[in-house]
Amino acid sequence: AIGLEIFLGRKNILLSMFGVALSLALLVGGVFLSGGISGVDSQLPVGEVVIGQDIEQPLDDAETAKVRIDSSVGELTVDVLEDSDNLIEGTIRSIERETILESYKMTGDMIDYYLHSEWVGSPINLQKTSTPRLSWDLALSPDVLLDLNISLGVGESDLDLSELQVSELDLSIGVGQTTVALPVGEYDAQVDGGVGQTTIELPDKGQINLNVDGGVGEIVIYLPEGMAARINIDRGIAGLSVPAGFDKSDDTYTTPNFDSADNYVEINVDQGIGNIAIREK
Repeated sequence: AIGLEIFLGRKNILLSMFGVALSLALLVGGVFLSGGISGVDSQLPVGEVVIGQDIEQPLDDAETAKVRIDSSVGELTVDVLEDSDNLIEGTIRSIERETILESYKMTGDMIDYYLHSEWVGSPINLQKTSTPRLSWDLALSPDVLLDLNISLGVGESDLDLSELQVSELDLSIGVGQTTVALPVGEYDAQVDGGVGQTTIELPDKGQINLNVDGGVGEIVIYLPEGMAARINIDRGIAGLSVPAGFDKSDDTYTTPNFDSADNYVEINVDQGIGNIAIREK
């Protein structure tokens, strides 16, 4: 893609768009031939049966928790728990070839919890059928401060973290579409997306350092109207749209009220091929 851009040049927008389209077509073709496109649909492999497994881990009077969720294939949803004394609850719908594993350790007033799975054979070659989809539907407690690490290899994720307490956040998505709503607070957040669309909704209060790395696809960041922000952009062959009212210096966009604001967000965006969109909500 970089070679095409150098060869064609950026003076002719139509030729540049052709280079981007060709690069995307080659990448999509490669993912399709490897079986990854079927995996994005996260549907049940032909000839296998869905098994539901309930997840439940008590808080045990913890005040903080380090939570790692590592889902390989399927639909991943994370929400907030209501009226519960548990750290995490939910249901995982998978197949016999996937073994769900949990580990738990209590140190003082902190829980260290790890939820993941192991597969027999490849989890990627999923076929389009009318059968139920593979999914991880989880909810976390809003009563403890969370150091949260979530990853999904192939699939779609919908993460509503807006009502949680977070000290640090690390999200990693390989192939698929990701939507995440971030909570109020003072913390660092890292969002890594490989191929697909990543949509991030920011809160209207807090002091947040957000790093977003995307390979191929689109990054959409919703910024509350009036929220102070400084956005640093690093892009290859990627379009960019930023709302009016930002001061521009090289590849940095800053709201006029950033230096004096009590609530602000500093965003670093790195995108290889595709599009970056900053939107007010």
